[in-house]
Amino acid sequence: MFGGSEEAQKHTPTLTRQWLKDKILQELPSVKSVRQKDRRKPSVLYCPEACEEDMVNTAMVQDYESEMDNMKMLYKTAKLIRRRIVEFNDEKKKSDMISVLSTTKDVPPQLYCLMRWILIGPEEELQTDMRRRTVDQSALTLSQNLMYAFKTKRQVQHQPKQTTVTFRTQRHWENPQVVGLALSTHHETRNKKLLDLLHSQNFCVSYGWTLLLETAIASAVVENALKFDGVYVPPFLKKERLYSLWLTIRTLPSTQLMAKATHMGLSL
Repeated sequence: MFGGSEEAQKHTPTLTRQWLKDKILQELPSVKSVRQKDRRKPSVLYCPEACEEDMVNTAMVQDYESEMDNMKMLYKTAKLIRRRIVEFNDEKKKSDMISVLSTTKDVPPQLYCLMRWILIGPEEELQTDMRRRTVDQSALTLSQNLMYAFKTKRQVQHQPKQTTVTFRTQRHWENPQVVGLALSTHHETRNKKLLDLLHSQNFCVSYGWTLLLETAIASAVVENALKFDGVYVPPFLKKERLYSLWLTIRTLPSTQLMAKATHMGLSL
């Protein structure tokens, strides 16, 4: 490297590896010299600050790329769930029934599985049946609340005329969770403020819609009773089937005495 050149041969002091090493260390304080384990090999010059910075930058770039991959995967998952929710609610448009009994058939299976995985991970079986039912109910409740708060692309892109205007939920987006909670709460408390609070958190339908639902249910009961001479016959009854019914008979309202009896009946 240093031999064969006339200028190198005339250099004063003599141009050697040791002189070049000392010159570099003198002129560049940030450069350090480390001897190798094999003493027969020359020393290694390096800059600790540059190495550390390169290692940190490399780690940051790797973490950033990994985080971006995770975000892309979450975004694809969100798009899939949104598409399944839209398809599921399009099927519900064909039905005009009011249901307050929540089952897994009321939500897309992909959404239900995602909520369950978030709650307990990929576990399929829990230690007790009570724990399993608790997790299943939580996943079902979260899924229905999320579906009720779902906003379509058209709703998101719509430009309201006033800044105070919020989103309007379409009726076919309602599910047994939000309808049943509203009816039960109003039936037990008759508290408008409580229903308004629950509705503002997307837990149930609005107070006004709850009153309309109750009126529609009462009208349906009256219409049903008129067909059977003043007796209400539940629509789920089928002919020639045996049913066991619990009847509560209130006697002496002043003393609040109650009598219960089980009756067996055959539908005609």
